[in-house]
Amino acid sequence: GPRRTTSRTVFWTREDPAGTGPGAALGAGLEHVISERVAVVAVDHPFIETGTVRALLEAIGEHDGAVVSVSGRPQHLVGIYRTVVLQKAFARIEATVGVAIRDVIEGLDLVTIEDPDAGHDVDTWDDVRRANERWEA
Repeated sequence: GPRRTTSRTVFWTREDPAGTGPGAALGAGLEHVISERVAVVAVDHPFIETGTVRALLEAIGEHDGAVVSVSGRPQHLVGIYRTVVLQKAFARIEATVGVAIRDVIEGLDLVTIEDPDAGHDVDTWDDVRRANERWEA
């Protein structure tokens, strides 16, 4: 989407070509990460809170990453990863356009934390309705 005004220092990047999926977007962003770890937070997970990020940071330990899980199902777009490991994983991929995150992270040593709230994603209009009802409660 369009860039937004913010009081924070933001480095803007986008997948090329635009709109080619979360794998391509993550790959584009990783080219600019200089920290030891990187947080991956998909925009369709509206119930992620500060505590979720703290729990992921605590859980990563010596693992390649820590991701949120819902009923044992990992949500790879809600996690903390070691930057260099994720960059190496992307380097193995020939093209990031349309690449599935699960294909990029295959073989990584990941730990999961169960967090049904943070792992709840909004993919349909029914999901939007339920999310709005939850916020209003």
